[in-house]
Amino acid sequence: MNKSVQYYLPDLLPEDYPVIKVGQLLNHTSGLPKPKINESFEYQYEHRFDAMKPENYVKLAVQNPIEFTLGTKQHYVNTGYFVAGLLIEKVTKDSFANQVKKRIAQPLQLEDTYVPSIYDPKIRGAHTHGYQKVMENGVTKLVDVTEWSPSLNFASGDMISTAPDIDKFFSSLLAGDLLPADVQKNLFTIPTKQDGTPIPSVDDKGNVLGKTDYAVGLRKFKMGNVIMWGKTGAKDGYLNGVGGTVDGQRQMVYTINSTDAKGSEQSKLSQQLIVSGFLGAQTK
Repeated sequence: MNKSVQYYLPDLLPEDYPVIKVGQLLNHTSGLPKPKINESFEYQYEHRFDAMKPENYVKLAVQNPIEFTLGTKQHYVNTGYFVAGLLIEKVTKDSFANQVKKRIAQPLQLEDTYVPSIYDPKIRGAHTHGYQKVMENGVTKLVDVTEWSPSLNFASGDMISTAPDIDKFFSSLLAGDLLPADVQKNLFTIPTKQDGTPIPSVDDKGNVLGKTDYAVGLRKFKMGNVIMWGKTGAKDGYLNGVGGTVDGQRQMVYTINSTDAKGSEQSKLSQQLIVSGFLGAQTK
């Protein structure tokens, strides 16, 4: 966590970039920018079978200047996870996919969890199809978005899994079965400035959203009087997430075949249902 990205990958980032610690990748305080990629559904769908190597994704991103001074703000950007995945491959001399298999999926017997090749757009075995709602000539239609290259996600979210596997993984994570105690505490440590004061969370345009709520990999949620930690994710056709209390007494996983997974209204509705379900479980 205290070693730098440049220590492991000296040729990945521009020379004028600051020295970034590994931990800053994972708590989103590195200031690494996003690549300028056309994010419209129409463009993405047309190029859904294109594959981009993770090194090229990072190189495209760092053509842009660093977003802010290290450790002064928090911005959730997938670039940090791409770099983290490349770090894993450099240090282990193995693929990110194989490391996930050997260190997590196999020991926990997650039989339906794997990281696909960036060149494989299909999902193995029985699975639900994902659909995206689009407007065409004034008419709403559903487009099948199930088959799609995972290369624009890499270590930020290209894993394929099931709700039961995610539930088992998260239980083990919260219980401390996967990480040493000194590393485990980072999952629940919200970063602060050097003087201990809170840092702001910002969006793509640098607008302040509020106080930071991400630790390393997990996000802090307050539901009523209950504090839970978890992670959500959305891909066209699919909306999912997991969360639980540190003591492991409450945990929930959801998967939704959303027809507008990245839309703000769909996300709000899903979150309302999740909060209601989680708080309801507290009273039973």
